[in-house]
Amino acid sequence: MIPKTKNPWSVAALLAWLDSTKKLRNALSISVLNQSVSSSTSLVTMLYLVRVLTPSEFGFYSIGIALSLSYYGIGNALFLTQMVVHSPDKRPVERLNYAARMLVLVGIFCAATVLVAGLVGYLGQFLWAAVGEHAWFALSITAAAVSFLLKDFFARHFYNIRKESHALAVNVTMAICQALLLLALHVLDYSFEAEVALAVYALSHGVAAIFGFMIARLPLREGLGAGLRGDLDEAWKIGRASCRERV
Repeated sequence: MIPKTKNPWSVAALLAWLDSTKKLRNALSISVLNQSVSSSTSLVTMLYLVRVLTPSEFGFYSIGIALSLSYYGIGNALFLTQMVVHSPDKRPVERLNYAARMLVLVGIFCAATVLVAGLVGYLGQFLWAAVGEHAWFALSITAAAVSFLLKDFFARHFYNIRKESHALAVNVTMAICQALLLLALHVLDYSFEAEVALAVYALSHGVAAIFGFMIARLPLREGLGAGLRGDLDEAWKIGRASCRERV
C-alpha cells in the first residue's frame, strides 16, 4: 500500500507559505528601516558637526570615531560574529543562556579596556606631558568605542532571535538621544570640541545599550556558570584569526 504524502499545493501548505513570506517581508522591511536610521543619523550628525566644529576639532573627532570603529571591529570579530555563528548550534532552550554568557564576556572585555586605558592615561602623564593634555580626548574615545560595541551587541542579539523590531527600537533610541543631546547643547550655545562630540556619541550609544539590556531580559546568572570558559575558548579559536586579518 502506497503511503499518502502531503500535498504541497494544499490550502494549509499555501497558507503556511504565505505566512512565511509575510514574516520574511516584515523582517526585510525592518532591516532596511534599521539601516536607514543608522545611516541617516550618522550622516546628519556629521553634517551638523562640520558646521559647529573647527576643521582641526572635526579632524580630531574623525580620528576618534575611526579608532572607536577599529576597536569595535576587534570586539565584533571576537564576540558578536562568533555569537551569530555559534548560536544556531546551541539547543533552543540554551540560546538565551548562551547570549547572556556572551554579554558577560563582552562586558569583561569592555571593562578591561576602560581599566587599561585609564591606567595608561594616568601613568603616562608622569612620563609624557602630552598624555595629560589629551587625557579627556582619550577617555572620550574609549567611552565611544565601548558604548558602541555594547549597543551593537543587543542589536545583533535581537536579530539572532528574530526580533528585528527590538533591534530597530535600540537604534531609534540611540538616534533620538543623540538628537536631543545635540539640540540641548545648541540651545545652550555650548562650545563644541572633539571631546564633547565624542561624549555625545558615547552617551547616546550607552543609553541605547541600557535600553537594549532592559528589553532583552537575558538570564545573566546563567552567564556566570561553568559554560563561560567554554564559550570563550570557542569564540577565541576563530575570532583571533579574524583579528589578525584586521591588523
